[in-house]
Amino acid sequence: MTELKEGTVPPDGSIYGKNSWGRACYNGPMPPKDQKHRYFFKIYALDILLKFDGTDKKAVLTSMEGHILAFSQLIGTYKR
Repeated sequence: MTELKEGTVPPDGSIYGKNSWGRACYNGPMPPKDQKHRYFFKIYALDILLKFDGTDKKAVLTSMEGHILAFSQLIGTYKR
């Protein structure tokens, strides 16, 4: 992909690392009740295509080393 617009559904063939629930998918925020919680959303532009799915964060970041062309981050807060 060359861009990712708001509301875009990832295309077939997209890969996901494991989330904090240990699943390879996106789940919305679930902070502790009555507490404001910070969420970090990070996006990377890479010069390679990663070849795995469902691995943990450390493995994903390690495989990206030396291949990051650009990076951006959004930090949001949420309280339920």
